[in-house]
Amino acid sequence: MTEILTKTYRSSLIKICASDAKYSSGNGTSEIHIGFNTQLEGLRNVLAIQIISVSINHTFYNVRNCKFNYTIGGVNKVLSFTDGNYTIDTFMTEFAVLWLAQEGVNIVYTPTTGAAPSLNPNTLRLSLDLNTASAVSFTSTLDNKIASILGFGIDNEAFVTDGTGNILAPHMVNLLAVDQVMIHSPELSSHAIVPNINSHADFIISVNLNVPFGSNCYREVQSGSSSLLKYNSPQTFTGLRFSLRDKYHKLLDTNGSDWSIIFKSYYLAD
Repeated sequence: MTEILTKTYRSSLIKICASDAKYSSGNGTSEIHIGFNTQLEGLRNVLAIQIISVSINHTFYNVRNCKFNYTIGGVNKVLSFTDGNYTIDTFMTEFAVLWLAQEGVNIVYTPTTGAAPSLNPNTLRLSLDLNTASAVSFTSTLDNKIASILGFGIDNEAFVTDGTGNILAPHMVNLLAVDQVMIHSPELSSHAIVPNINSHADFIISVNLNVPFGSNCYREVQSGSSSLLKYNSPQTFTGLRFSLRDKYHKLLDTNGSDWSIIFKSYYLAD
């Protein structure tokens, strides 16, 4: 410890841009791995990291990898939706196209702009009319995302329409977009003394997406202990990994969009 105290402290600003080609990984700009050919000054003998700012483009879809698993006439079937950023009206338009192609009938849906919309404007509960000649059954699960979006929850509850395909959703439709991005970095968080420990140890900072879809979200971090990662002993980084995740720890899809983070490194001079 005496040796550390007698050395000179220095600081260095470091900016990481996810779109830099040499940082690419199998998950595009959502997950990046930076390897250094040599040990860089500013990343040797690091005692603390101060997050300065984060810039992220809001390009996260509210419908991704979504399917509707259902049974009709004793036959198990599935609809697969195109990834995208939907309103309830555009979502139901997509649903209608897929349903017609598979079942040969048009669903009955009145848009939110209509006189008597299928989505109750007061409760945001959907009156789903699949317009079938027999009942349709499905179960609300995490994997059956369309059921969750339409307001049938995720509690493994079984639902059955009436004989003509009608059913009222018990909950509000759920087309909420990603509202918070959690940035993770195993290397920067490892051995750090974090004041407000997160349930996932490699979390370093969050960004609230308070901008419309397609816009840039910039967070400048106020200096203070909450944005400072202190280390128990000097750390030397030969590589850094970053990933963007939602508040449930699932990897987000940036759709190839760029994002960047700037941090200040406090380190011991050689």
